[in-house]
Amino acid sequence: MIWASCGKDPGLNPALILEEAKRSSHYTVVDMAEISFKGASPDLKKLSKLWKGMLQEASQIIELLPVEHMGECVLNIKQELLQNGPIELQKSLKQNQILFHAGSIRGAFPTLKHS
Repeated sequence: MIWASCGKDPGLNPALILEEAKRSSHYTVVDMAEISFKGASPDLKKLSKLWKGMLQEASQIIELLPVEHMGECVLNIKQELLQNGPIELQKSLKQNQILFHAGSIRGAFPTLKHS
């Protein structure tokens, strides 16, 4: 999502969005007490560890994707949103199994047609 979202605003880039996510995602016990959860509230230590791992993985993915496709939706060869982690992404890129789709104003989920 970070990669594709840059296509709507030329002033943004994936690294900038990722840094903002790192800076603006700190929650305290007081913050969590104000939120009504269905069931028990999440463990802040576990949540923090999970979030930091996700940010690290996102950073690795950003480094792997080709800059010339920044701001484009990343799809697999079945034309579905790509959900690979960094290792799988690297393999898919080497095997040319990744598609890129440029977004448009007012947006729409892409429908790709092979010619």
